[in-house]
Amino acid sequence: MSRFSAGSGIKAERSREFAYPRAELAPETTNFQSQLLNAIEQAVVVTDLSGRIIYWNRFAERLYGWSLAEAIGRRVIELIMPVLNTAATDEIMNQLRRGQSWTGEFVVRRKDGTEFPAEVVDSPLYDDEGKLFGIVGVSRDISERKRAEDFLRESEHKYRMLIEQASDGIHTYDASGKFLDTNSKLCEMLGYTCEELMRLNVKDLIPPEDLADNPIRYEALLAGETLLKERRLRRKDGSLFYAEISGKLIQPNVIQGIVRDITERKNAEQKLKRSEERLRTILAASHDGILVEDGERIVYINKSYLELFGFEHPEELIGERVAEIVAPEDVDRVLNYGKRRLLGQEAPAKYEFKGRRKDGTSIDVEASVSTSESAGSTYITTFLRDISERKRLETLLEAQKVALEMVVQGAPLGTILSYLTEVVEKQSDGTAVASILLLDEDGCLRNGASPSLPDDYLQAIDGLKADIDVGTCASAAASGEVIVTADIAADPKWNGIAHLPLNLGLVAAWALPIVARDGHVLGTFGTYFRERREPTAFERQVVEILARTAALAIEQKEAEESLRSSENQLRLVTDAIPMLVSFVDSDHRYRFVNRAYSEWFARRREDVTGKHLSEVLGEAAYESVLPEIEKALSGEEVTFERVVPYRTGKRFARANYIPQFDAATGRVIGFHAFVQDVSAQREAEEALHRSKLELEARVKERTRALEKATADRVAILRQLVNAQEDERQRIARDLHDELGQKMMALRLKLAAIQKTCAPGKNTYEQIDEVRQFARQLDADIDFLAWRFRPAVLDDLGLVAALDQYIGQWSAHFGIASDFDAKRFGNRRLDPECETAFYRITQEALNNVYKHARATSVSIFLGRKKSGAVLIVEDDGVGFEPDEENSNGAAAGMGLKGMRERLALIGGTLEIESATGEGTTVYATVPFGLENEDE
Repeated sequence: MSRFSAGSGIKAERSREFAYPRAELAPETTNFQSQLLNAIEQAVVVTDLSGRIIYWNRFAERLYGWSLAEAIGRRVIELIMPVLNTAATDEIMNQLRRGQSWTGEFVVRRKDGTEFPAEVVDSPLYDDEGKLFGIVGVSRDISERKRAEDFLRESEHKYRMLIEQASDGIHTYDASGKFLDTNSKLCEMLGYTCEELMRLNVKDLIPPEDLADNPIRYEALLAGETLLKERRLRRKDGSLFYAEISGKLIQPNVIQGIVRDITERKNAEQKLKRSEERLRTILAASHDGILVEDGERIVYINKSYLELFGFEHPEELIGERVAEIVAPEDVDRVLNYGKRRLLGQEAPAKYEFKGRRKDGTSIDVEASVSTSESAGSTYITTFLRDISERKRLETLLEAQKVALEMVVQGAPLGTILSYLTEVVEKQSDGTAVASILLLDEDGCLRNGASPSLPDDYLQAIDGLKADIDVGTCASAAASGEVIVTADIAADPKWNGIAHLPLNLGLVAAWALPIVARDGHVLGTFGTYFRERREPTAFERQVVEILARTAALAIEQKEAEESLRSSENQLRLVTDAIPMLVSFVDSDHRYRFVNRAYSEWFARRREDVTGKHLSEVLGEAAYESVLPEIEKALSGEEVTFERVVPYRTGKRFARANYIPQFDAATGRVIGFHAFVQDVSAQREAEEALHRSKLELEARVKERTRALEKATADRVAILRQLVNAQEDERQRIARDLHDELGQKMMALRLKLAAIQKTCAPGKNTYEQIDEVRQFARQLDADIDFLAWRFRPAVLDDLGLVAALDQYIGQWSAHFGIASDFDAKRFGNRRLDPECETAFYRITQEALNNVYKHARATSVSIFLGRKKSGAVLIVEDDGVGFEPDEENSNGAAAGMGLKGMRERLALIGGTLEIESATGEGTTVYATVPFGLENEDE
């Protein structure tokens, strides 16, 4: 293999053209060399001894502007040297012939004519015999460095001024530590004035304990060493802070010190340290495996990573190649991803691959990858997660999807169930045998699918009764619970039938009931094992998922059977319906008609099915109902009644069109038509309508008569009430004027007779007793006259009359009362209204005295915009208003009389009462007053 090198005494195999190796040079070596030189951030130019260019790397293209094709074969001096220096050329060649590299500076030129300073290193290239055959030159742009050097020279005279403006504390001191000079920043940092600081020694600023552990190395500083240390310094106020101090001898016996306050940095470092500790804790506790690699070599792994791949100690993997934990079939792909990342090329951030454990077994893992830069190196960090179970579940879900597609496509139930049992057996790698048994209407188990069990076994268990104490599957079917038998031979439920599985080498079993959506058991999903054990969590999960699929398939088949039965029943039902029932598709053709349809049109059912509507109905009838048909086929439910000119004659039809939608696409595929001949009903309705009109006319006539009679009755009642009031007034006047005067005369006569008798005699006492009786009788006559018609009602109005009456009533019967008429005002009501309110108050208080057994009563009289309001409320025993006409509470005028009196003047009466809750009477009378306050 041909090689090359640059430098003194280093030989290389010569190639005819540097960038183009000989035929025997391996392509991968050539590619590596080319990539290596192209990755160098300096221009690399190779020439032969005549100065013609034979190699030109990518950075040379970028630096000088000439492409590789433009540069190859041209003289390097013509291409990039604006001025030829013969002496320099001779010096370079002489030094190269001696086997030495030459380093110097040139002013070079780009393709666009711009010039810049460059640093050039020329090295010799030798062939196999050690003969010089070419020159490799490495050059770089030093324009920035030149400018920096110029700036530095220019800045030196400003040094003194900048020191004072520096953000660091700058000072000088002698070999004993005495301050010689300082800037203001150090004074500010330490809290001293310049004069105070100049009187101190640098040792005075360092805590004694720190100085004892780490003294100032004056001898090293005086020897010319530059020292950089971190120390604690004490301010004038005694507080401490961290500082970074550099010391350097700048003159004999003069040391310059630079102090930088690094308190914030130290705090940040402490935070970073704590953060790193937390990060290490998090990485160690992560459930994901974490790997950090450098150049395909493992440099860090966490505990979860070790556990994931079955290793015990990090040392087993640190330093090893990443390929060690990748299965052979995925090594190239995974390593290629890493190489692309290191080259800055696009690579998947997340991918899956097969991992290889320490024991050689494989594992499915998911990798999440990121890159980071640190100290000039690129590191690849990978988070790994075990997805073996997920992959198994994906396989399982795919199997479930296939099974569901079989259900949708109408595959036989046995085929679907057999497929599900085969999935379980494949997931177990042949260590398990699966069986699905179905529960019939009699509670017996029948084989649904058991492809790996022999016929004699299936015949032996066929018809086995579901029983919680028999076997595993029969027990699961009876209990509706999961049944696990880890050892068939030792389980008493298998007594008498254990030989059946044991003869097949099946020593353990478990069964899961297959349950319908409504909760009833459809069958069992059983699994037999060839070793004594219980099912794993994953095996349980597999069967649980597939059992749900089995339940769907079984219910689907049962639904299909039920549908076929329902279709037959539907035909029987529709044939019994006394109306035309049909289904019409989107092409206006019959797909179903009932018996009434064929009888109505006198055509056999099969002669109608498949025919176009116009062929059966006739063109006239078809055109008549076509707008409704189009609405139904657009998705709208349609109902109408009209005379339809059928082929068999005109009929008054009532129709309802209901659209049918496709469950999958949602489009209308036809409509159901329900048509009824209502011609006779229509005629009956018209006759009924005529009768109704005649009846309404008679009712209106009768109503007018009743209204007139009611008006006459009201007038009579009004006259009767007025006559009663007149008679009451007359009786009250007679009682007061005649009987009252006579009673007064009687009382005077008795008083005169009593004076003729000696006190203490029997006659005197009897006369005195008669006088007391006469006095009470006189009072009763006054009260009775006042009750009939108080004069104050006519003279002073309702408020005064009620106030007087209520006061006298309360005093007469000994029941406390409260009368409130503040919001009634001074305006008088119509005499009829005042009389009505007065009589209602009388009757209400009369009922309170007779029936309520109340201790107090409140009367309110007020006005509203709509009229006057009277409220009488007691705290008595109350009653149920529904019983007011049967319990004696409405004696005398009674509640009925109150209502009738109010009705005569347009008023209303309401009663609120309950047993033990007292009674409230609300009376309202309307009046036409405007702008009245509430």
